[in-house]
Amino acid sequence: AQAPDRGGGEGDREEEREEEASPEDHDHLCARLDARIQKLIHLSGTPEETVVMSAIVSKINSYGKAQQRALVVTSHHILNILPDNYSRCKRMIPIVLLSSISRCMGESQFAIHVVGERPYRFKTSLTPQACSLLQYAYATLTSRKLHISDVATVNQLTSASSVPRSLISRVTSALGASSTPSTAPP
Repeated sequence: AQAPDRGGGEGDREEEREEEASPEDHDHLCARLDARIQKLIHLSGTPEETVVMSAIVSKINSYGKAQQRALVVTSHHILNILPDNYSRCKRMIPIVLLSSISRCMGESQFAIHVVGERPYRFKTSLTPQACSLLQYAYATLTSRKLHISDVATVNQLTSASSVPRSLISRVTSALGASSTPSTAPP
């Protein structure tokens, strides 16, 4: 038996790609339905906050040690939640404070660069989707595109040189800072 012909036109393929990129398809932990996660989201005080993505990932700490976390990206925040206790949020980062993302596709890792904080590094097979969805959430909030840098090694993910100087200047001026952060490249 032959599969029915769907027409096979370019329009069909575009429609399929749009469905693949839809944030609704990336709630791997069903965070939209989990009362504990919804309570954490509600505590942020942002009305109409919605889940864009959720997944179990490895957060790589500053010593290079992997720690399992539930990563929840909402329309306004990034939540780092303990995977065995969805009531316990270790860190909540406003998406508007992101300055850029670095990714090392060969190692399935990415780092989010947050204004005034150390980079936050993750390892997951969902790296491409996570980066795209973070970029989507940032653009929806700010009407600007979040810069994504591809790096060759995981060591470059958290180095200051992975954050372009122009982005550091733009973010610090937007926040009204009088000087460039200490992470700025020379």
